[in-house]
Amino acid sequence: MKGKTDYEIARRYLKAALVLRDAMEYVRNPFIALNEMQSALKEQGFDSKEYTDKAKTNQAVYSTRWKKVQEAWTSLDVELLEAEVSWGKEARKVSSELTISTKELFVVLQMYISGERKKIQDELIYNQGTLDNPDSFSQKVSGSIDRIREFLKPHLL
Repeated sequence: MKGKTDYEIARRYLKAALVLRDAMEYVRNPFIALNEMQSALKEQGFDSKEYTDKAKTNQAVYSTRWKKVQEAWTSLDVELLEAEVSWGKEARKVSSELTISTKELFVVLQMYISGERKKIQDELIYNQGTLDNPDSFSQKVSGSIDRIREFLKPHLL
C-alpha cells in the first residue's frame, strides 16, 4: 500500500509543479490578442472598449492571467503537504526554487502593472525563448522542475 500511496503522491506533486510551470509560461506570453484584452478588461470591471489604454489593459490582462498561477500554486501547496507527511521536510524543500521563481515573477509583474518599468522586468515578464532555446527565467524554472523530478524519481518507479 505504501508504494502505491507514494507513487500517487509523487505523480500528483510532479503534475502540480508542471501545471505551475505552464501557468507561468502562460503569464509570460508576450502576445496579447484583442479578444483577450477585451475579455480581461470586462472581467476586471472596465469597459471592454478601453483596450487602447495600455495601463488598464496590462492590469486587466496580467491580473486575469495570474489567476491560473494562483490556482496552480494552491494545488502545488496541497501536494507539498501530502509529500511532507510522507517524506519529511525535504519534500517541501526541493520545491523552494520553484516557489522563489513564482514569487519573483509576481513581484516583478506587480511592479510592471503599477507603472515601474525596468529592463529586468521585460526579461522576466516577456518570454523571449523557444522550446529549443529557452530564456534564462524559463531555464531557471526548468531546472527547478528537474530537481523536483529527480527527488520524486524513486517514488515514481
